[in-house]
Amino acid sequence: MATILNDVTDVLHKIRVKLYPNYLEHKIPGKYLARTDSEATVTIEQICMSAKNRGGYTGDLDDMIKHVHRFLHEAVYLLC
Repeated sequence: MATILNDVTDVLHKIRVKLYPNYLEHKIPGKYLARTDSEATVTIEQICMSAKNRGGYTGDLDDMIKHVHRFLHEAVYLLC
């Protein structure tokens, strides 16, 4: 029996590509550069709640969120 433990809204992702005129050195008429445009992001809290709801994490949700934040702060500290 599947139950929802936390209020998590599914974030649906779409890949959106925007085309820009090619302004590089070897300009060829009719050639474009493609860039992706992200429109949906997820937060640490949403990811942790999703893991808890799916059953992938059985511990305390607040502890998981704190641990992820601490991990990311330590990773940034080491990179700096």
